[in-house]
Amino acid sequence: MLNSFFMLYNKHMYYRYVIEKENKQSGLFHPLDEWNVPKENGLYDVVCPNFESLTYKKNKKVTTVSWFTEEGKKNYSKGIQTLKEFYEKFGIEVKEIQSENPGIIVQEDDMQIWVE
Repeated sequence: MLNSFFMLYNKHMYYRYVIEKENKQSGLFHPLDEWNVPKENGLYDVVCPNFESLTYKKNKKVTTVSWFTEEGKKNYSKGIQTLKEFYEKFGIEVKEIQSENPGIIVQEDDMQIWVE
């Protein structure tokens, strides 16, 4: 009973950013090839300086999706805004998804969670 009470009042909001063009979606850092977004002298010039401290974890056994924590959203807000402006040049929209329960958390740090 106490555990349920704690969970009910200790909710966190998590944030995921996706990019969309012509009704197709992809992850924030993964524009589809058909969108012709240059990586060298383009995307990498935006991502590297703004997200270099962001942890990247890949687990070959489990497919996970990363979400920003409140702290991560605050910490990377300038980079997210810079990416929005960059993608707009290619007709790509950045959308923010919010959720208190994005899935089963398999890993986490202060900036992100990874869910199945």
